[in-house]
Amino acid sequence: MKQLAPLAPALAVLMGTVWTPIVRAEPSTDTARAGQLAQMVFNNSTDPADGFTGTGRPVSRTSGGSRGDCDDQLVALLPGTDELQLSASGCNLQSMADLALTTTAHPTVWIHVPEGAALLQGQFALLNENQRALAIQPISLPATASIVGIPVEASLDMGQTYYWVFSILETPDRPTENPRVEGLIRRVEPTSELTTALENSNSVRDQAEVWADHGIWHEALTSLATLQQTAPGDRSQQDWYSFLDSVGLGAIANTPIRP
Repeated sequence: MKQLAPLAPALAVLMGTVWTPIVRAEPSTDTARAGQLAQMVFNNSTDPADGFTGTGRPVSRTSGGSRGDCDDQLVALLPGTDELQLSASGCNLQSMADLALTTTAHPTVWIHVPEGAALLQGQFALLNENQRALAIQPISLPATASIVGIPVEASLDMGQTYYWVFSILETPDRPTENPRVEGLIRRVEPTSELTTALENSNSVRDQAEVWADHGIWHEALTSLATLQQTAPGDRSQQDWYSFLDSVGLGAIANTPIRP
């Protein structure tokens, strides 16, 4: 893969309101029992790369193993088939990402950022299949371990698959040494069944469930993150945990969210 060093200065600076992180507790026993009746599970039916050849290899939603637990790791919140696991030596972070779908031109990508990154800068780069950078966004990082939302500023074309990379710029002059995660995203046209189901939804939670059932990752995840911000509680926390756990990301589900 081509290095990101020559991608040129950032084209756009991520803007947005900073919300106070919400510290979460483990779901209560009663909530866990209720969640067993209606688990929020992602229907991951896409091919891991769906024919995309821009990288020539699988993409990783994790930055590689290290000492410490999962709260100290850089992780992209993306669908995958293997599970992040805590072990005596640390967090097992060799985890490949599957293709993630969206229906919007400007989806939000969610990243688990480790503690201690506030003195550094993050960088989000969006590339096409030819590895040409379409946009680079500098990202301010939180002081504590957080799940951070990054709105994609470049407009995604319908039916196109894109490759993206998020890096923490520990060594800006040596980009291959920076902690990084990556993903594939494709914008798709909503089906008539999806549109009808959304129209019949009575709440943001109902919409999240529809998105999840139809395999639309970014809208499902963002809807659930919104609920965590606007309606925190046992039910929204249980939905968030079961959704992430269904794609192997349960180990980071209790990390506070920032938009």
